[in-house]
Amino acid sequence: WGDPTTSTPPGIAKPGGIVQVVSTVQGLNVPRQGEFGVALGRRVDGGVTTNALDLHLNLSHAIGITLNFRIADFFDETEAFDGVWLSNDGGASFVKIFQFDPTGWPNNSYQEITIGLSDSAASQNIELTDLCVIRFQQNGTGDFNTNSDEDGFFIDDVEVTGTALLSVWPGDTNNSGLVDQADVLPIGMFWQRTGPARQNASSVWQAQMAEPWDSLAATYADANGDGVVDAVDILPIGLNWNMTHASSEAQFVAKRGGESL
Repeated sequence: WGDPTTSTPPGIAKPGGIVQVVSTVQGLNVPRQGEFGVALGRRVDGGVTTNALDLHLNLSHAIGITLNFRIADFFDETEAFDGVWLSNDGGASFVKIFQFDPTGWPNNSYQEITIGLSDSAASQNIELTDLCVIRFQQNGTGDFNTNSDEDGFFIDDVEVTGTALLSVWPGDTNNSGLVDQADVLPIGMFWQRTGPARQNASSVWQAQMAEPWDSLAATYADANGDGVVDAVDILPIGLNWNMTHASSEAQFVAKRGGESL
C-alpha cells in the first residue's frame, strides 16, 4: 500500500480503499493466473478516492530497465490520477510516467503493459537511485459490484527487468580485490576485445559502474574504460599497484584454453 497524498492533491487522495493481494474481492476473481493478484478500488460507492500500490526498488546500478505487468479494469473510467508514477527519493515526491486509459480498455479483461523505465526517467530528467518507488494508482468513486457505481483495477504478473552494471576497479583486471602482477594476464587474454565504454571512465582508484561486455571477464580487463582492451590498460595497473578493495563480484582466473569464473 502507498500513501497517495504524495502523488494526488490531498482533497481527493482520501486513502483507505482496497489495496490488497487477494484471490477474490466482492465476489470477483482477481488474478490473471495463479492464486493471487492485486485489487485497487473502493470498499463501497462514495466520494472520489485514490488508491496506490508502491513497489520499492534499487535501480541505481542497472540500465535498460523495463516494467511489464498485466492490468484489468472493472468498468473504470479514465481519470487524471490513474496511472504509473515514479519516485527516486523513497516516495517523498513522484512524477507521472504513464497514463492508464480504462475507458478505452475492454472491461474485466487483462491486457499487457510495458513501460521503459530507463527511457521514462531520462525523459523526465530523473536519476534512477537506490530509493526508487514505482507507484500503481487508481482513482474513482465506485466499488467492485454493479449495484450502482463501479470502478477498480486488478494487477498481476508484475516484472521489472534490466541489465545489472558491474563494479570495476581500474587496474584490478581479474577482479580479485588486489592489483598485482596477475592483472597483466587478462589484458593478453582479451587483447583487442571491444565493448561498451564506461561513462566518466578514469584510472582513479574507485568503483566505476560498467555495462557488461559479451565476455564478463573482458569488462574488467578494460582497465581504463575506453571500450577496448589494449596496451593503454596496463597503465592503471601501475598507477594502482597493490591497491585493494573489500568486495568483488567474482574472481576471474586464467585457464589454459580460455577464460573461466
